[in-house]
Amino acid sequence: MANESARPGRRPGHPVSIDVIQSLVDLAESDDELDFVGASPLEDLLSHNRHGLAFVDEVERRARQQPRFRLAVAGVWLGADVPDSVRTRLAAFGAEAIGPPPKRKRRK
Repeated sequence: MANESARPGRRPGHPVSIDVIQSLVDLAESDDELDFVGASPLEDLLSHNRHGLAFVDEVERRARQQPRFRLAVAGVWLGADVPDSVRTRLAAFGAEAIGPPPKRKRRK
């Protein structure tokens, strides 16, 4: 399954993850498959353990340069656990921010 392929025996968020996702984008044969790549492995990468901050520059670069990667990004839903800056930047490529933005910690 594609989602399992995006986890190449390493912890999620490993630098090779984005290249595996790129391979899935390259192998997708339809817009539905690109949507699945966005909604599953790419969304997982961006949504867990604040990896969105680590990968947003590369995802944004690829989405800007590659229409097929941009279609995959459009399949991503970014929840409240994703930093607002990541949600805003990827919304420009069709990703959907769902739920309220993360709450900011108040300084004492």
